[in-house]
Amino acid sequence: MINRMTHAYVIQIAGRTAGIVARDHADQAFRFFASNQTFLPLEGVLFDEPEYAERAARRLFKARGALGRLSIDDLTAFGGAVVAARGGRAISAH
Repeated sequence: MINRMTHAYVIQIAGRTAGIVARDHADQAFRFFASNQTFLPLEGVLFDEPEYAERAARRLFKARGALGRLSIDDLTAFGGAVVAARGGRAISAH
């Protein structure tokens, strides 16, 4: 569930706050800020739309229950337009 705020969105998964996404003015995207360790692999990831962040958080939550810890590289399997800055260059995972 995404609660709408000005340029920022709270993402809740299974009754708990996964984090927030806030508009990153430099990239015109939304940056994810994790609220607990479960969602740390998404920390700092840029999303084209808040809904993509929610989708990634839901998939991460489900996958962690079955698979344990995941890395940012594992997020490529989650789909959506995910863009992460790594080593000074932008990468995209669809």
